[in-house]
This record gives sequence, C-alpha cells and structure tokens, in this order.
Amino acid sequence: PDATTFLSEESLLGLEQLGSMYIRKLATHESWVLVTHTAASPDQRRVLAETILTRRPWSATGPLHVHLTLPKIEAIKCSWHEDADLKDQHTFCDQYEGYGRLCTCNNPITRQLRHQAPKIHMKEVIPVAMLTAVKPFNFYRQLVNLLQTPGGSQTPILILVDGPNTEIIQLVRLFRLPMLIHSPQGEKGSNTLLNMHFRFSVHNVFTHFPDVDKAIILEDDLLLSPDFFRFFQQTAWLLDADPSIYCVNAFSVNSYPTVASDPQLLRRVDVFPQFGWMINRQWAKRQLPLWVSEKDGADWDWWLSTEAVKQQRQVLVPEVGRTFHLGAAGAHVNGWGQEHHFSNMIYNQDPHVNLTNLDNLVKDRYGAWMKNELLRAKEHKSNKSPCDDDYIPINE
Repeated sequence: PDATTFLSEESLLGLEQLGSMYIRKLATHESWVLVTHTAASPDQRRVLAETILTRRPWSATGPLHVHLTLPKIEAIKCSWHEDADLKDQHTFCDQYEGYGRLCTCNNPITRQLRHQAPKIHMKEVIPVAMLTAVKPFNFYRQLVNLLQTPGGSQTPILILVDGPNTEIIQLVRLFRLPMLIHSPQGEKGSNTLLNMHFRFSVHNVFTHFPDVDKAIILEDDLLLSPDFFRFFQQTAWLLDADPSIYCVNAFSVNSYPTVASDPQLLRRVDVFPQFGWMINRQWAKRQLPLWVSEKDGADWDWWLSTEAVKQQRQVLVPEVGRTFHLGAAGAHVNGWGQEHHFSNMIYNQDPHVNLTNLDNLVKDRYGAWMKNELLRAKEHKSNKSPCDDDYIPINE
C-alpha cells in the first residue's frame, strides 16, 4: 500500500475520520472513491460509498465508475437570501459547495470586502495582476487574503484567467473585479501553458492600466504577509533608481527559521521571479518581444534567470518572505515538495515593518556594504555539520 506515500499522517487520519476504511490499503495507480456526507456534527457524518479498483500486477489502471442515488434535502435558508443585491451570491452558493464564509448565514463575506482593508500610505499606484486557471478554492482563498491585506482596498486588481473556468469567473463577478480570460496556449500540463499565460498577464496588466509604471504579478496559491503592499511601496523606487535591479520578489527561497530572522532586510541575488514579484513597464516592454516561445521547452522563470536574458541584472529579495507557498498540486510542486521544501518556511506577520538599508541596495553601494559586513563577521569554528540546526549557537 504505497499510494499514500506523500500524504501526511494528519491527512490519513482526517480521511479515516470521514469514514474511509481503505485509504491505507491503496497501492500506486489503484483507483479509489470515497463519497461521504460531511455534516457539521461528527455523529451525523456517514459514508455513502467507498470502493477500490484493484490493479493486477503489470496491468494498466482501468476506469472506476460510481453511481449513487442521493436523497434530496431541503436547502438552507438564510435571511440575506432575500437581499436583491446579493442574488448572484445566493445563486453561486446554491450551485457550489465549500465556500464557508461566503455562503454562511451569519455575516457572510460580500463584495463590500473590496473596500474594507485598512489604508496605508501609498507613494504610487501599483496594481496587482492575479493569475489563476483551474483551482477555484485556491483562487478564492487568496482573493480574500488579498482584499483583507492592509492597502488592498487602495490597490487596483486585475484577474487573469487561463481558460473559461466558470466557477472562477462567477467568483470574480461576485466581487465586481476587472477580468481578462486568456485562451490557453499549449497542451495541458505543458510548460507552454504557463509560459504563455504569464506573458499574457505581464502584457495586459500594463495595457489595462496605461498610466501605471509598475505592477505586481501574483500567482493564486499563496498566503500574503500583512505588510505585503507596504513592502512593495517601500521598494518600488529602487526599480527607478537602479536599472541593474529588474525585479523585487516578495518570496525568498531562504526564508527558513534557522537562517532568516530580520524582516527589515533585503538582499540582491541571482534568482528568478517567484510567488509575488514587482516589475516596471520598461522591463516588460523590453522582455515581452523576447519572451520564451511556444516551441521552447524552457520554463518562463528559468528562462528569465538565464544570463542571456537578465544581462547581469539582479532581483531584490527579503530575508523573511512576504508570501508563503500553499499549493501542493501545482505545475511544478507536488505534495512531497510542499511538505519538505515549503511548509517549513516562515513569512512575516508584522504589518508595520519599516525596511532598512535600502540605500545600500543600489549597485554602486551594495558591493562596499557587503564587503564591510563580511569584514565585521566573526569566525565560527565547529566540528558540527553546517546542516545541523545548532551549528551556530543561538546567542551568536
């Protein structure tokens, strides 16, 4: 039974609490179906069906069809269902399940959330291009997170959907947000599909907002720090001041508790744009005609990080990240990768961080500052492995 290798013990226990008897007996490539009634009270939950299609050795997996006759129950009636302004929301909640706070009877989320986030000081208008495709729950979770983040009510948001996903499109319309639907280019699961959607999004955010100079490109499987917008507002001027900086990342690949502690600091690094990144119009205008082609097998982000494309330009990243990756079934991240690479990361929780040392991030000063930091460092001698958590003592 190795089909659940990448499921955590907590996940397995959760499925068993829902009533599964076979989840721990599955072998790789065996089909499995569990249909259960997930009532609010545990004693009301019941399994309607569970079955496995056992795979014979050296044979391919066959289709598994399950047909159920379910009793019709009376729909829940909420007082807000009578509100004509929320008619579309009522219709959406009748059609789709799983949107608890959007569909609850008591104080549901409504489109007014768009205007309720705390205000912050804005030096310039920097819109967000939020990319999504086929995962409505990811999109909904992050959209609510984005709208509630301080500065969210002041920030223009453009939703870019890769393909006509009806559920996502209806969600966007509930919140009255501008939206562009991209006709997918490339085969399902191919690099081309993502490459072309990112190109479409980078191009159209600057077309849709012709008066802005910068934009934030945001995937839909993230959690945002409460200072997400403040972080970009504080760093935007560096894209103007130093052409050797082509991007500001909200995400940091080194944002682990053992090596990252100061949310005020940033670094210049050679890395690709990732999980929430800010660019300016000039960069987009220069890169779009050169964008990785539909026939090229390279990923768009790796392509951008090649020396031929970046031309010695660098990316600014925070020591402590401003986004947290939460997608376990993405194009490049599976459950194992999420658990072992991303789940142990940290991201900032302080909404009022004032970034420091920004002046020293420009190219002419960064080298001298970094050299001075290295000269100030103390030599650390140890017989332990650098991979040990206590390689550097806590008090040093």
